[in-house]
Amino acid sequence: MKKEKLDYISILKGIPGFDVLEPEQLKKIAAIMNIQEYHYGDFVFKESDVSDAFYVILHGKVKICVTSKENADMNLSILGPMDSFGEIGFISGKPRIASARVERDSKLLVIKKYVFDMITEDDPSLTRCLINTMAQRVRADTERSVAKLSRVQELEKFWAEKETGKSHVLKGRSK
Repeated sequence: MKKEKLDYISILKGIPGFDVLEPEQLKKIAAIMNIQEYHYGDFVFKESDVSDAFYVILHGKVKICVTSKENADMNLSILGPMDSFGEIGFISGKPRIASARVERDSKLLVIKKYVFDMITEDDPSLTRCLINTMAQRVRADTERSVAKLSRVQELEKFWAEKETGKSHVLKGRSK
């Protein structure tokens, strides 16, 4: 079987947060990366698992979800190529707060925490890049949640006005 040669440095440059690193820093991270393949339905990790790695999707799709009190999956996000995940636990060292399940056969770039911790002792700015990545993700998730909340509030207003006989026009989604 032919081993595929990937340009890890170019991949890292395409990830928000890593794109600001110097070439030498990127080389350090690239040297500790490996690739893992997962199939549809596989869990990359589950809620409460040890946070031992950070992931970048090379190809495929991964769903990030949590389990509700009713034991149902609540989807937080569907991620695709060049998206990263697992950074919250990777930085905090706390157990996973969500599960990551493969939605389409995937190839993931993996950085193991214990190895990353060794190289960040000499270069703390590497940790900052992960914090920046996490901050960008939190911002995007917050913006998405605000948009959903706005839509829910608009629907609630629509149904309340419909019950009282007032007319209300829903914005967007018209064809």
